[in-house]
Amino acid sequence: MSGLDPTPQATAAWMEAFTAALQALFGENLLFVGLQGSRARGEAAPESDIDVVVILEKAGPAELAAYRALLDRLPQGALVCGFVSGRGELAAWEPGDLFQFYWDTTAYYGRLEALIPPPGEREARQAALAGACALYHAASHNYLHGRDPQALGVLLKGAAFTARADWFARTGEYLPTGSALAGRLPAGVGALLAARRELAGQSGWDSRCDTLSLELLAWAGELIARYGPHSKR
Repeated sequence: MSGLDPTPQATAAWMEAFTAALQALFGENLLFVGLQGSRARGEAAPESDIDVVVILEKAGPAELAAYRALLDRLPQGALVCGFVSGRGELAAWEPGDLFQFYWDTTAYYGRLEALIPPPGEREARQAALAGACALYHAASHNYLHGRDPQALGVLLKGAAFTARADWFARTGEYLPTGSALAGRLPAGVGALLAARRELAGQSGWDSRCDTLSLELLAWAGELIARYGPHSKR
């Protein structure tokens, strides 16, 4: 599997060719094409996934099979992942899930706001709560049972999405990149999320892993209290 130059120019050129191929394949059934993830944020490496969004009027078995065959023919098609659905499925999607989906997507064809309302504070609060609950459960399990430093690193990386939702819920500002997020977060939270880099390549559990796990649990617990059903807001 060959990589793809991660520069914005190369990414845009690939996405434009991808979009043209989708238009030729699906015609009027194609409603939206977008890009998410590290390539959309300018944080990718050559081997990073190409995290696309493809919305069709109808996405049944025939359409999915045709899309899969297209990926088999495309240069760097093996790097493609992402979200594919029909209009109806997207319109009925869980609102909290749509917060990150909407705000992290760069459009290449069509407009997402023509398909779903732009998520706001309510959806950000739902996303922050769901993310915090998932982090709390996974961090507790890993601290008590798994003791896997690489799993902890994955949790700290994923915690950035929860931090984005929390920041938006409190300020109305979406921070798309890691650098923008790091510049706004309280020092303790920013240091916690950045600590994932310390764990790269680490194979054994140590006291630092204990400390980071307990800090992650404490932060997730604060968010659960802030956004849970018994919060004052």
